[in-house]
Amino acid sequence: MTKTRPLDGIRVIDFSRVLAGPLVGQILGDLGADVIKIERPGHGDDTRTWGPPWKNYAADDEPEDLEATYYMAINRNKRSIVLDLKDADDIAFARRLALTGDIVLDNFKPGFMAQLGLDRASLAADKPDIITATVTAFGGDTDAANLPGYDLAVQGMSGIMHLTGEVGGRALRVGIPVVDMLTGYNTTVGVLAALHEREQTGVGRHVEVSLMDAGLAALLNHQTGVLMGGQNPGRGGNRHYSIAPYGATPAPTATSSSPPPTTSSTPASAESSVDPNSSTIRVSSPTRSGARTWKNSTRSSNPRSRRTRGRIGSQSSATKMSRAVRSTHFAKRSTGRSLWAWSRSSPGATAIRPSGTRFASTAPSSPR
Repeated sequence: MTKTRPLDGIRVIDFSRVLAGPLVGQILGDLGADVIKIERPGHGDDTRTWGPPWKNYAADDEPEDLEATYYMAINRNKRSIVLDLKDADDIAFARRLALTGDIVLDNFKPGFMAQLGLDRASLAADKPDIITATVTAFGGDTDAANLPGYDLAVQGMSGIMHLTGEVGGRALRVGIPVVDMLTGYNTTVGVLAALHEREQTGVGRHVEVSLMDAGLAALLNHQTGVLMGGQNPGRGGNRHYSIAPYGATPAPTATSSSPPPTTSSTPASAESSVDPNSSTIRVSSPTRSGARTWKNSTRSSNPRSRRTRGRIGSQSSATKMSRAVRSTHFAKRSTGRSLWAWSRSSPGATAIRPSGTRFASTAPSSPR
């Protein structure tokens, strides 16, 4: 018996490249969609050459046939076709191909797909139920719309880097491309929501997610801490701002005859015990006063009033997280609008939309 998958019968035309956009296509493909990836002539997707490490497809007695494993991490479950989007015939073919799909993905600069007649408005004239999704750097309707965006830069600008690192240390990027990944996940949520809506209305819509939106949305409890609690968070290493005990402690060796020394992550009031058959430390629940003392000492050691000197590339400094949350960009975008309104009134219903995802305000009214 053949197993069915949730998105069997759905076709995705994926014009995106590098990471955030291709991740969306990969997830939809994992769920059963037929994903056709559009690649440029000559080199294909940029990540095909992002090595080492490499996968060698050649047999032992053949010349090397290398492809970056990076590409494989975000492009499984896809078919690929080469099209030159500077060629009129290829553009015409791309449009015909797009109209066979249910979902069209891209991560070009705002306006580029419209120039090709591949944007939502152009395609919906012939196919009202089509869903388009685009990943941008800073949003298509902002002053920074035409600026390029990269994971590292947005980790710094959104405040994520400001929160990452040891107490008193410099700002650090998260060890994975977390902004690109969150943008891809949020876009996927938006696309799935649009598919569900289409089942009810028979009409598709456009979904837009920016790297900056996703980075700011990821701040979660730090957002509310700044806007509602008056906090100014900084780097805390492996410690937690709100609960104790929490953190990394050295694990004893199997031959250790005495408990490990108390670290700054373990409250002095907590009793630790070592299981000789395990390499873990068991810490009993501390008293409320003990936990409070530990958390206060953690706060006092955080350099929240100091200006960060973390560098992004060669010129930009990591943005202080509290400044990012109070920025104009945050206040005007979807998650920020809801949170700003909530922080100024009693808690209640907020906009129902995926964090970091921005839906177009209107959709064609034509039937499917």
